[in-house]
Amino acid sequence: EAALERSSATPPVVIFRMRNVPVIDATGLRVLNLVREKFERCGTRMVFSGMQPQPMKVLLEGGFVDAVGLENICANIDAALARAREILEGRWI
Repeated sequence: EAALERSSATPPVVIFRMRNVPVIDATGLRVLNLVREKFERCGTRMVFSGMQPQPMKVLLEGGFVDAVGLENICANIDAALARAREILEGRWI
């Protein structure tokens, strides 16, 4: 978020690489929701790659996955990049 604040441009898509995040707690979920809300106001879509089981469970149970869309939770970075390209091309699959 701090890096985006220093930038003058608002990106249409941000990819979060989650492969090295083994655990998310309630605080992490709260922060992700705050970032999601801010990005939604700016028109930025969030895409996630490499989600591990425990964070995925927390994000599912906390309603975060419903908010960002399951199609934006990708198995790996290649799939996330392909999803980002779809979004940029206007294919909101």
